[in-house]
Formats: sequence, structure tokens, C-alpha cells
Amino acid sequence: MYKFLGNFDFDFEIKYDNFKEWRNHNASKNKVIDKYSQKQIDLNMPTEVIKAFREDFPDYIEEYLGKFNMDIVNSNFHIQRPGNFIPPHVDNYLYLKENKDTKGEPNRIMVFMNDWSFGQVFMVGDSIIANWKKGDAYIMDDSILHMTSNGSYEDKLTLIITGYKK
Repeated sequence: MYKFLGNFDFDFEIKYDNFKEWRNHNASKNKVIDKYSQKQIDLNMPTEVIKAFREDFPDYIEEYLGKFNMDIVNSNFHIQRPGNFIPPHVDNYLYLKENKDTKGEPNRIMVFMNDWSFGQVFMVGDSIIANWKKGDAYIMDDSILHMTSNGSYEDKLTLIITGYKK
């Protein structure tokens, strides 16, 4: 399941220097299993995403999180540089499901933090999402196949919020 939540516009400027720490994440270092063949795939492709976690957010991002009707368990901010992608996958939220104090089914909200540029793609289920505006948000559960690619000349910025709907 996924659906468009609406636009949660903001008027602040995102400055990378306002974040306390950035970490590189490379999906090609992870074991990727093809959904259909169930075979491990060795990715020899650019899959780097630069992440900042909630504890490293500037105050304006932390305040922005209040716009979403979620009991937030974690959140991170992604910078996807041009030429990189995150391969198709399904989020399993194991760390939430193993928690004995569950508050229902976990969900993830993806918020685009800059306007779409030609070459940027978010695929979810059988849909291709493009032409988004900054602040456009989608919610999805742990059953939906998705991926993202940045074939543009600009960074693709995404705020990811994981938790439980209130």
C-alpha cells in the first residue's frame, strides 16, 4: 500500500552545513536479493546515499516533522547525488516489529525536499512518480516494492519518517 498524503510545504532553506553529521551509505555493500529469482545480485553500480539521522537535524527540520500525524520512531534525511540509485527493495521494519510496544502497523513517509528535476525518479509498486514539488509526501507500508534513481544534474533530497500513524 502507498498513497499520496499531500503537500507539506515549507519556507526554510535547506543548508547541508546546518546538519551536525553526514554518513555515507552504499547499498552495493549490502546483500541484494532479486525478488523474482531469489538469487543474490552483486551490484557493481553507484548506490551511494548520504544520510543525516534525526539527532543530527537542524531545528527547522525537527520542527517540520511536527506537521506529520505520526508517532515517529526514526527519521533520516537523504542526499542522493546525480548518477546514483537505490535498487528495488521492500522495507521490512524489523526493528519496529520486534518491539513489544507496537502501536499498529509501521509506515514510512517519504517527503521530497526539493522540486523534481528531469532524470529523478521514485518508483513504488507499479507507479513511476516524477514531477513532484518540494513538500510532496507519500506514505507506504512494508509490503511495497520501491526504488529511486537520480539521473539528473542536481541532488535529490528526501526526508524519510518511520513510525506509526496516530
